[in-house]
Amino acid sequence: MPPLALLACPDCGAGQFSLQATVAGFDYEHPGDMLIHAFKISRRLEVAAVLAELMLQQWRRYGPALDDGCRVIAVPSQRDALRRRGFNPAAVLAQRVARRLGLAACLHVVALSPRQDVAQKFLGRQARRQAMRGVFQVLEPLDGRAVLLIDDVLTTGATLDALARACRVAGAGPVYALVAARAPWKSTRF
Repeated sequence: MPPLALLACPDCGAGQFSLQATVAGFDYEHPGDMLIHAFKISRRLEVAAVLAELMLQQWRRYGPALDDGCRVIAVPSQRDALRRRGFNPAAVLAQRVARRLGLAACLHVVALSPRQDVAQKFLGRQARRQAMRGVFQVLEPLDGRAVLLIDDVLTTGATLDALARACRVAGAGPVYALVAARAPWKSTRF
């Protein structure tokens, strides 16, 4: 998130996260939420170009420099979501971001274990973190390379943290995250 003095979001301050930096294109509020809805729900894939550009603008402003060996990895979709939508929003964004940064998009290097049937959006902060433990497995060694994780929406960071931990197990160097939108923290939400 943008470096506002030494302030950290409450979710990041509550635990030890495996990400070195996280950058969001915009807050998941009106009118940005309409872009996400058009992309994910209405399946307007052309919106991915706009989302990727907003993400890249913020990365260039706040993100660290990435070397040529950095791998771009998309958060995989659950089977039900993939079947329902017909595409993985994070993978579509990862392809665009990787291409624009001149990096390799690694879209099939993460295995997703079956999770409980309750959607993440219905779980609180702690339940999300618990539900995500051990869900991801990186299928090829990362050999000390930097990794840039891509997702569409960041709520509590549980998914990205779990994937970052799996990347570390696979030998990744620094792990960063770039998301289209972040849900603004509200103490009454969870």
